[in-house]
Amino acid sequence: MRNKLLIATLAVSAAIALACGSAPEVTDAGGAADAAPAKKPSGPKTVQMGQKLAVNAAGLKGTWTVSKAEIRTKDKYGYAPQNGAWLLVFLRVDVSEGEAFTCPCDISLVQKDGKVNEWGTGGLQGRPDFNATQVAAGQHSDGWVVFDVPKSAIAGSKVQLKIMNLFGNDAYGYWTVKV
Repeated sequence: MRNKLLIATLAVSAAIALACGSAPEVTDAGGAADAAPAKKPSGPKTVQMGQKLAVNAAGLKGTWTVSKAEIRTKDKYGYAPQNGAWLLVFLRVDVSEGEAFTCPCDISLVQKDGKVNEWGTGGLQGRPDFNATQVAAGQHSDGWVVFDVPKSAIAGSKVQLKIMNLFGNDAYGYWTVKV
């Protein structure tokens, strides 16, 4: 009985690993072609705001783009952010193959000193939130992601793309923040 359970567990684990494929591959989807042969990247890619990061995972192909950034110190009711400033970034996800569950939790803000900030609540006038949603091939999702941070922490920071999967939630790429 014990051996049957062990064999069944191993079989299920192997099936899950095969079904999920390897970890996602992320590339710059919009840069100029290099003249030299391509080298395997040594770590997550850093691009400028407005450039696309292409994600190619088991059954999923799509691009994630952070294209704009703004700083707000008050909302429409006059309330100020707890930490000094709201940094708003505009995120768009386009899926070309498969499906993706997209979420503002896919991105975080990494300050110059290495401190990581997760997204917060938004609802700022004229800036609709990026909402968690299922996006299928040919569809997209977009909206603003809000970070509540000290204003001094914004210079030199990067927006980090992390997509949760069965194998972890490693960083796949970064956009350099320009406000």
